[in-house]
Amino acid sequence: MPTYNVLHEPWIVVEDLEGAERYLGILDVLEQAHQLRRVVEPAPPIQCGMYRLLLALVMDALDLQEIEDLGALLEDGQIPMTKLHQYIERVSPSRFDLFDEKTPFLQMPAVGAEDGETKSVAELFFHLPTGTNVTHFHHVQANEQAIAPDVCARALCAVAPFMTAGGAGYSPSINGTPPWYVFVKGTTLFETLVLNIYLATTQGMGRGMPAWRQDEAVVPKAPRTCDGLLAGLTWQPREIRLLPGEGGFCTYSGMSASVLVRRIHYGPGAKYDGVNWTDPQVAYKTTEKGRMSIRPQEGRALWRDAGALFLLRQGDYSGDKGKVRFARPAVVDQLRVLRNEWDWTPASASLIFEAYGMRVDKAKVFEWQYDQIGLPDALLDRPRVAERVQQALDLSETISYYLARALKKAYPRNGGGNASALGRLISRSQTTYWNILRDAFMDEFLWTLSAKGVDDPESMQSLLGEWGNRCKEVGLQVVQDAVGPLDANAAALARQQDVLTTFRVSVYRLLHADSLGAKKVKKSKKKGDAT
Repeated sequence: MPTYNVLHEPWIVVEDLEGAERYLGILDVLEQAHQLRRVVEPAPPIQCGMYRLLLALVMDALDLQEIEDLGALLEDGQIPMTKLHQYIERVSPSRFDLFDEKTPFLQMPAVGAEDGETKSVAELFFHLPTGTNVTHFHHVQANEQAIAPDVCARALCAVAPFMTAGGAGYSPSINGTPPWYVFVKGTTLFETLVLNIYLATTQGMGRGMPAWRQDEAVVPKAPRTCDGLLAGLTWQPREIRLLPGEGGFCTYSGMSASVLVRRIHYGPGAKYDGVNWTDPQVAYKTTEKGRMSIRPQEGRALWRDAGALFLLRQGDYSGDKGKVRFARPAVVDQLRVLRNEWDWTPASASLIFEAYGMRVDKAKVFEWQYDQIGLPDALLDRPRVAERVQQALDLSETISYYLARALKKAYPRNGGGNASALGRLISRSQTTYWNILRDAFMDEFLWTLSAKGVDDPESMQSLLGEWGNRCKEVGLQVVQDAVGPLDANAAALARQQDVLTTFRVSVYRLLHADSLGAKKVKKSKKKGDAT
């Protein structure tokens, strides 16, 4: 059998502080992390998975217990490689070999080399044409794919965070439908890793063991309890085993390799039983129906969820008359503790966050998403301010809904009998509305709000009123621009005037409600605002 040990083989692409890219193995990446800027990977799910793999390895090897341990590591400025090498020796280097017969890395050993059903290696990739997957830019048939080991290793990293449901018996990974994964971004790769190391003891979560240390066989399709943080980070929702073959040119990278993988063992793996798991990099929303993760939505930019994803702590804010609560990722809460107890401060006045997502419908993948957002450092510790941020976003959402509802009136009978009446016009108008508001929100509203004192509620309320007026002005202009080019006969002109009047009256009532931004708007069951 060939060997490919991910500790030493150059399979991770990194960018150094000068902007040059290099291929390194895991040990070299961690040893040089303080001299590197980031991991480089064009597919966001794979890049996210690689970061989470490195985090799981560092957390398991260093066994950090308290916030003081994390602060001391950050102060030291680099990964202690002696501890890491000792850890590798304890675990056994063979557990990091992609083709090891007993413990192949991030895989489950097959009963026999030729036993069981095999499938194309394309099954490892969300974006390669296989089965019902759409052909995007890799115009190679599934049975013709031949992938190099370094590419396979990167693809395996995305299985735990992003695997979707795949039909009968094929359960999704531990987070179900893929959520937004939030990372605190540091100035170096080392700082990024340390700032995202989550201390399981902070919320009483056990550590468990990562996949490469688990000897207990996973029973396919059988419900399985997550025994801790590291087990969740490296969850195995599929039974995968790479089958190495003759070398040649990789159909994915175009590079020559002495070994290529064409077929894999592929089947159902661990099924999460729904007990004892909260992902530290995921934000949650709790309603009367239970808790759910914050997920990407079609046409919805990341900044529109800034409150839930980055600012609101558990219990800080409840909307919809107390029936909806949000909780930002635990790593963001831990960052607050690190700043307060260890006096860590970011290199600039902004805290930079990265978010990775994948919008899906069961096994169908619509799009990957990656975004980066900078928030004023002062917002992180101020729950009252965070509530105002969420109220401002809720206010913007309500006015967007009013915009869509008003535009419906430009169609005869208010769109009655036609559920998609003026759908494209409404969608374009809402996109324009949100695009205009983004800069005003990110560059003006947040920074002005962060500068106000926590004991100045009247000033913050006044700023919220100003924001509401800004949304009204932008919305009104968008509505006017949308109805202007429509038909100019008498009936059409009357409908256009009705559109403007409806929008103005709705927004006026909203902005003059007793509790600005908190008024509940009962939406139609029909899809009036897809965004």
